[in-house]
Amino acid sequence: MKVEDTDKSENAVIKPARRRADVAAVLSFLGPGVGQALNGDLKRAALWGPAIPLLIFISSPMRIRATFVGFVIYHSIQLFISVLSARDAFRSAVKRAGTNGITWRRRVGIAALAATLIAAMDYAAISSATIRFYKVPVISMAPTIAGGERVAVDLHYYAHRSPQRGDVVVMGSRGDTVMVKRIAALGGDVIEGKEGRVFVNGSPFADRFQVDMRELGSTMQRISQFGPQLIPPGKFFVLGDNRKHSWDSRSPDFGLVDRTDIKGKVLYVYWSSKVSQIGRRVE
Repeated sequence: MKVEDTDKSENAVIKPARRRADVAAVLSFLGPGVGQALNGDLKRAALWGPAIPLLIFISSPMRIRATFVGFVIYHSIQLFISVLSARDAFRSAVKRAGTNGITWRRRVGIAALAATLIAAMDYAAISSATIRFYKVPVISMAPTIAGGERVAVDLHYYAHRSPQRGDVVVMGSRGDTVMVKRIAALGGDVIEGKEGRVFVNGSPFADRFQVDMRELGSTMQRISQFGPQLIPPGKFFVLGDNRKHSWDSRSPDFGLVDRTDIKGKVLYVYWSSKVSQIGRRVE
């Protein structure tokens, strides 16, 4: 009877301790340092908490994520940090099991505060990053960028250079989505649309996106016949590669784009429903 009572009392201690260790590990995987704070180990929380923000701050000026290979390396390092932090939080929780000190409610409060501080650091780091990641929700740039694909965008690409004809650029963002178009003409160019083709300074532009006028509805036929138009300095004429389904500079209510409207350059596709498209450069 005494043996059974002893076993029960040990289980009563071991099971909650294991649950707390599991919770600490999961929290530290999601936010390195949070699980350590839950354990009441503030020194280790202070060690792990800044790890991801520091990774972002360090990698941003190095432009590691400007290529898909760099993107994979960066996120592999981030995953490695999360796994090590979770492992450390689990071991710390097991080691501290059964010790007296900070109450469970107070530990939860400390963990919540730590999570808030770490989230704030993450937000500050992400906000300062030069490479951002967005979803393209529409099909106006297909087949270059299919609807629903996610792309890497260099927001500082045009800080010291001018947008060029043919560049695929971000026009603006709303939440985690962006409007993406291709620059067809610059200030000083003459652009014209006729017979389903676009001509810039008398030469065909991006012939692979030529459309059959017979496939277009009346509205698209009307806006696909335009010009010749001289583009003023500081203005840009932009097009969607899917010219049968794109609202762009051909439409009067869209019009020409100012330099200040161009927010960045699209670099590559980092996620797609088609595995073969992942990592493809956008050109």
